[in-house]
Amino acid sequence: MEYDLSEVPDFFSSWNLHDSPMPPLWCDMTGASPSIGHIHDPHPISTLEVILEGQAILDYRGSSHTLNPGDIALLASGEWHRLMPANGKTFRKIFITLTGANFVPLAEELFGSNYLLHPEPDELKRILQQIELLRKVLREQKNAISVSTAVYALLLETGSCIDKLRSPVLGEVLRYMEQHISEPVTVKDLARQTNLPVNQLQTLFKKHFQMTPTQYFLQMRLKKGAELLLSSKLTVKEIAMMTGYSSGLAFAREFQKSYGVRPSLFRKQGE
Repeated sequence: MEYDLSEVPDFFSSWNLHDSPMPPLWCDMTGASPSIGHIHDPHPISTLEVILEGQAILDYRGSSHTLNPGDIALLASGEWHRLMPANGKTFRKIFITLTGANFVPLAEELFGSNYLLHPEPDELKRILQQIELLRKVLREQKNAISVSTAVYALLLETGSCIDKLRSPVLGEVLRYMEQHISEPVTVKDLARQTNLPVNQLQTLFKKHFQMTPTQYFLQMRLKKGAELLLSSKLTVKEIAMMTGYSSGLAFAREFQKSYGVRPSLFRKQGE
């Protein structure tokens, strides 16, 4: 992928929980810097690596890949991998450590067996924005839930870019969901956009996301709601309307099921 990432600055942010309980999704450090490469046998923690400049060679799961600027690798804990510069030169990358009890099932749900991603420029821009948000909350160290939320948003954004590897139809459906997130969209509406039978669309989502289109759309709406709670002064009722819920109560009920706290407390903890 041809994409200029030289303007992304070097940085390092971390948060050591010490003896505090580990949240269900967590990142204890992220950074961007030049690299001479590394070998992990096995890697003790999962990482997401984004190539910024130069080329790197990734050896992982029995295959060798050349990574260019903009390419992303999701490397699982407990597995051997080697990431080295091509042609003996250095390369520059972002790294993000990923852990927590919910990380593995969520990663499997979003990425399946895909570990190498080639996002389009607009997709990469959104991913980098989520990384910047994660960097910010790690630096501020106000509360752990803000880190978990940022990790969740990053994984969801990164996972959405592999739809083109799976099926062009999925890309079309996900774009339609994003554009109509405040509307009462049904599975029939989604199927109509792709000229697929409803059962075939259901099967496609089950195969690639291990969830139904309705469940995925709900997840997307709640993610948008969480972002608005932390980034705006909108009321819960206003956010509910913007994310397709009939009332603030309906939004709050679904939000608490997913995030474990009511929207008002989630916002307070994120301040």
